Amino acid sequence: MTSLASLFIAAAVPPELAMINRAMTGEMVFHRGPMELHTGSINGREVSTLVTGPGTVNTAGALGALFAVQPPDALIVTGCGGAFGGFGLSLGDVALATEEIHGQLGVEAEEGPGPPRVLPFLPNGCVLDQALMEKTFHILQERPRANCRVSRGAFLTVATVTSRPETAAQYRNRYEVIMENMEGFAAAVICRQYQVPMLELRAVSNMVSQTDRSTWNLELAFERAQEAVLSILDTI
Repeated sequence: MTSLASLFIAAAVPPELAMINRAMTGEMVFHRGPMELHTGSINGREVSTLVTGPGTVNTAGALGALFAVQPPDALIVTGCGGAFGGFGLSLGDVALATEEIHGQLGVEAEEGPGPPRVLPFLPNGCVLDQALMEKTFHILQERPRANCRVSRGAFLTVATVTSRPETAAQYRNRYEVIMENMEGFAAAVICRQYQVPMLELRAVSNMVSQTDRSTWNLELAFERAQEAVLSILDTI
């Protein structure tokens, strides 16, 4: 059976990995249970990519099954995300996660809407590998792309995409998060359990609470995030 590479790259849906897979030389496709993996070489580095499926359940299930058999040396989680206003992020900009926070994990607020109260036995935050994040941040700053800002900050994982400006403001003000997604917290928890360094890199596809899909640009976000991943593979 073909061995997986020591670096995994995971995303929720196939378009978030398509460019990376095309960049592989010696690509092989094989299966571990229901999961399809692509393994090959990019910039001299052996990598394996995995589409986990969207959401925390799919992500935890896929990564947990693989890590139990062969945990990698590091994991990159990539894809698109919604940007919170007030941090200068625009469509196509790239952001790195310093921490993942699950905004819907805990006890519902007793009075009015708002983020839940955290349970002491069920923490809703997971700090990512800071050395890996800082190294990547500086690399991307040294290799700027036209009209593409590179930022870093806490990310928010949700099960329900935020559509109300009031809800977005509550999340932003309580947690000081810069980007919303649906998989990062699950991946961070699995990596913490297996002591695998994790880097999360996303590009902005939309602004949080902006529900008019005509203002979104998924294709640009897919492209920018994968370009950023490809530019750092030889340094991780």
